[in-house]
Order: sequence, then structure tokens, then C-alpha cells
Amino acid sequence: MSRSVIARLNSAALAHNYQLLQQLAGEASLMAVVKANAYGHGLEGAATRLWDAGCRQMAVTDAEEGVTLRELLRAHDPASEAECEIALLSGLFDDADAALICTHRLTPVIHDKEEVARLLRARFAGRLWVKMDTGMHRLGAEAARQLLDRCYRRRWPVIGLMSHLACADDAEHPLNAQQVERMRSFLNLLGPIKGSLLNSAGLITMPNCALDVVRPGIALYGAEPVADKPVGLQPVMQLEAKVMQVRKVAPGEGISYGAEFVADRPMRVAVVCAGYGDGVPRLLGARGGEVMIADERMPIVGRICMDYTMVDITGHTVRAGDTVQFWGADLLATEVATRCETISYELFTGVSERVKRHWE
Repeated sequence: MSRSVIARLNSAALAHNYQLLQQLAGEASLMAVVKANAYGHGLEGAATRLWDAGCRQMAVTDAEEGVTLRELLRAHDPASEAECEIALLSGLFDDADAALICTHRLTPVIHDKEEVARLLRARFAGRLWVKMDTGMHRLGAEAARQLLDRCYRRRWPVIGLMSHLACADDAEHPLNAQQVERMRSFLNLLGPIKGSLLNSAGLITMPNCALDVVRPGIALYGAEPVADKPVGLQPVMQLEAKVMQVRKVAPGEGISYGAEFVADRPMRVAVVCAGYGDGVPRLLGARGGEVMIADERMPIVGRICMDYTMVDITGHTVRAGDTVQFWGADLLATEVATRCETISYELFTGVSERVKRHWE
């Protein structure tokens, strides 16, 4: 039997989150962001369940992700070929991407004139979004009017104008109002064209600025994007593994690499078959990390290894074969990430390919 390291994924929680976010969006439609293997949750399982929940707009990073998503949806439901818009948030990188966009009916989000040239060479005849920079200074056209005019001259249907919020998780940050104002001002000049600005955090802190299309990502997977404004999202992923061995450690003995942790009393230690090679943050070993075993929190001791994590189970009835939860409904990924000075996005996308994904 292979190692029992599992990312257990909750279909009902994903559907709940999608429906809740759609309610928060009001009349705006929802474009589900499923890039980076659905934030580490598994693209096939997440995308097909979102499709079944009624989602007809999805977003990935690039053309290769878009082709994978299109093929997965087509195999799940042939009707998705015509009905599901797949947006490429990073646009296109070369002529090969342009060819894939045309062949698989993908929707690029373009931000510069070179992308227009590539689409022209590929004889593109589909729909697209234009991305403008409203203040984040990442991707986005600084001269969006000129880029739009290039598209209109080719008679390409422009779905709308897209931008991205930089500080949405801080409701009072002045840049939020500036970005909203820049976006709305530009849309007013253009006339009847759709706008898309809000991400997960923006949908919670500024729902009155939803415009026409919102683009939630992390919220779909159950991590509350704004810590002091929880909206009732349900965690989708539970990362778990099994206890391989229970050991007795005498006072004065070291545990794991470097013997940095030294027992100050007789201890029982569980060796768990998951480590940083699976996506367990190595920093947890030095930051007072905990796991859940049988509904109780127990501390990680010693350095986390590539394949193993050691846990202090002194005073508890824990045996080989017991399940250990690294994060999930009982130990939130956001809490684990905060302890490691990172974010839940990094935890989820860091779950390695060798971890089995089980949708339930």
C-alpha cells in the first residue's frame, strides 16, 4: 500500500461557497478562478463541480491551462464547449498560445499591442477582454483606449474591461477608492461595455462595486479573504496523513534533524507520513505548529522532514494508523499559514502532485 497522504476535498463545501459568493455578487455574474490546478485542489474535480453548480465563466492563467480545462469540461459535458467561457488572465505569451486560443475557443485577457499582433497572425475571430492598470502596477494597459481601438478596428467583440485590486483585503485603504473611480470613469467614457474589478476580498469589502463580473478565487475554496469579516465560507480541503509509528523518547534525547528539539521529559512521539515534500510547511516545526488527532490539537516537535513529521502525543491514546489533520475544518489553513508568515494560497498550491486528491 502506498503512503496515505490525502487532500480530502468537500464537494458540498465548494458548491456552498460558489452559491454564497453568487449571492454576495448580486446581479453581477461570477467568473470562478481555477488557475494553478484550482489553487492546488485539483482542476478536474473543482471545475466539473463548479460547472454542475451552474458556473459558466471560469478563469485560468494561460493558454495551456485553458486547453486542459476545456478538454476536462468537454469530457464531463459536451455542452460546455459552447456554453463555458474560459478566460486567460495572463493573456498570451507567443504565437503558439494564439493558435491554442483559436483552436480551443479560449478568451484572452490582453494588456498590450504585441498580443494583438499575435492574435492577428493566428486569424483570431473570437471574443476577448482588455485589462487596464488602475493602480496595482502589475499587468494592465496604461493606454487602454488605444488598445481597445486596435481591437475594434479588427471587429473583435470586446466583452469588457478588466482590472485588479491591490488592497482589497484592507477596506479602508485609499487605493481601493482610487481604483474603483478610475475604472468607473473609464467605463463611463466607453459606453455599453462590461467591467470586472472585484476579486474575493473585494467582493466582501466592497460589494457595491461589483460592476458586471466578479472574479473570486481563494474564497471559492473556503478561506475567508478578510479575517475580520467572515461570511460563512466552508473549507474545501483537508490535508491529512497517517501515523506510521509511535516511539518512546527519553529525557535528553533529540528528535529529528539537527537534534534542535530535545526531550525534557519522557515522551511518546508519533511519526506521521507527510512532510514538506507533500506540502507541509517546514517552518511549522520551528513556529509551534500543531496538528489535529482525534479532535485534539497536538504539537509538532523537531524539524519537519521531506517525508515525515513528528508529533508529541504524550498523554494521548494515539496508535499507528490514526489519522492526522494538518489543516481543514478543525484547523483552518489560514491559521496554519499565519503561523508560518504566509497565506493560505501558498499552502493550497504547495500541496504536491504525489498527494492524492479525493473528492467526496
